[in-house]
Amino acid sequence: MPSSIEKIYVDMDGVISDFLKRFKEISGRLPSEYKTESTFGKYFVQMINGGHFKTLEKMPDYTDLVSYLESLPVEKIILSSTGRVETHFNVATQKLQWLAQ
Repeated sequence: MPSSIEKIYVDMDGVISDFLKRFKEISGRLPSEYKTESTFGKYFVQMINGGHFKTLEKMPDYTDLVSYLESLPVEKIILSSTGRVETHFNVATQKLQWLAQ
């Protein structure tokens, strides 16, 4: 019986790239531990300005996940957020560089 699934959407941050690990290395805390958006935003900007989105580590199960996805006869689409309109270009550029590697 053929699959009715035609596309699989895969998120980047937390699924194939380890955003939380790098954010905690830079800020000392996870994003959810910040009480204000401005404090989180300060470290988010540091990640962008430091080019960190293009050098995030792969998630520990990255190889298994990608291998499994490649075995499926369906289209795969990567999803990801760039945070805000004003950070879109820089974050998108870095994430595309990460994907190219």
